[in-house]
Amino acid sequence: MFLPPGHRASDRTPTVLLFHGGGWSAGAPDWVFPVARRFADSGLVAIAVQDRLSNGAVTPLEAIGDACAALQWTRGHAADLGLSGRIAG
Repeated sequence: MFLPPGHRASDRTPTVLLFHGGGWSAGAPDWVFPVARRFADSGLVAIAVQDRLSNGAVTPLEAIGDACAALQWTRGHAADLGLSGRIAG
């Protein structure tokens, strides 16, 4: 999670979820760290999401479920983390 400078839990900051790409067979959250830092420097909270990779055992449908779970988690913790209801992915 990348926070804008001076971010406080009492803030209600718009948030962006960042997914690393890689076609469900490769990738890691650190692939999007540079862009996450740029979003944070621009005043947004940026969250680099880890989803499961296929490795022959996980289907794309399950990986999409991971993306939905990330969105639900973010919404569920928004008040504690100083996030607004405005979440982009």
